[in-house]
This record gives sequence, C-alpha cells and structure tokens, in this order.
Amino acid sequence: MTYHGNLRVSTGLAMRDGTEWLQSNLGNVKKPFLLQHGMNDRVIQVKGSRELFDQAQTPEGQKTLLLYDGCEHEMLRDPIAGKKVFDDALNWMITTDERLSNQ
Repeated sequence: MTYHGNLRVSTGLAMRDGTEWLQSNLGNVKKPFLLQHGMNDRVIQVKGSRELFDQAQTPEGQKTLLLYDGCEHEMLRDPIAGKKVFDDALNWMITTDERLSNQ
C-alpha cells in the first residue's frame, strides 16, 4: 500500500493501458457502484470519478459519488475522515443490498 520504490516500466505501461481502456468503456458500466474520492487526492483526479459517475449506464439510485473535503488518496488512513469513509461504504452496501433485494 505504501511502495516507495521506482515504478517498473511494464507496471507503468499496464496502468496506462488499463486507464485508457477504462476511459473508453465508462459508458459500459451498468452495475451498482459507490465512488469515494478525497478532494485533495494527488494520485487520481476527481475529474475521473465524476466522469465515471456521469457516463455509467447504472440506473439512478444505484450509483453514488461521495467526495470528502481535505482527504487525500488513502482516505481510510485519514485521522479525521477515515471512520466516516468506512461507515459510508458499509452503509451504502447495506442499503443497496436491501434496495435490490426488495425489487
């Protein structure tokens, strides 16, 4: 989770290829999902989470985007918001499961 060594070229290329594939296939997402993003994230841009949320074909009410002010990339390690991030994810899973079970 906290690797500080040099990035291998093959790893970097695989990440780039995966990112490009995801970018071109955002509209194919149809399953329920939760996106949680720290507004101070320096690893992944918030713009990408917003694009996925907007382009996904998941029905409204089955997709959620939660943004956390002041949080960086590793939100669960955040001393202030970490518990909220965890609780929000757990609550989303419970309510989504209940909602889908009642359909």
